[in-house]
Parts: sequence; C-alpha cells; structure tokens
Amino acid sequence: MQELKDIIDCYDKTAESYADKFINELDDKHFDQILLKAFGSQNMNNGRIIDFGCGPGQTTKFLFDNGLQNILGTDISTENGKSGNRSKPKTSNLNNPTCCS
Repeated sequence: MQELKDIIDCYDKTAESYADKFINELDDKHFDQILLKAFGSQNMNNGRIIDFGCGPGQTTKFLFDNGLQNILGTDISTENGKSGNRSKPKTSNLNNPTCCS
C-alpha cells in the first residue's frame, strides 16, 4: 500500500495539468449540469456543503455560480488548491485550511 505522502506528492505533481484538462469539463456535460443544479436547489438551505476531493474546484464553482453560496471545496493536494484559484470561489486544502480565494 502506498504511503499517504506519496499519494499527495503524486496529486501535487499532476495538479496543474489536471486543472488544465478538466477546469471546463462541465461545459459540455449537460446532464451533469442538470443533476448539479437540482442538487444545489435541493440543498440550498441545508447548511454548508463540502466538496471533498474538489481538485481544481470546477464542480464547486459550478454549484456556487448556480446559487449554492454556502459551499467549500477541499482537496488533500495543496497544488490542487492553488490550481483552484483559477476557478474560485472558495477552495481549501486539508493540509492548509485557509481558503484559496
């Protein structure tokens, strides 16, 4: 089994290329957009939503942009959090709990 630090290191090393590839992935996923909008509207008043493993934050941003204002994206990779700066709104990291926005 891999050590946790090795897994995090792997995610950190690939974060920027992953963000470049997937930051706009929802643009052409119309069914995913419908599901995410329904999720957002059903959970708008249910407290904070946390997107664990948000990567660069594309899903977190989509939900935020569609009215789910009380949302936090978090990822184990510090580099994913930095990549998330491009997508906003608030992304965080389990190793660094400050928001990247």
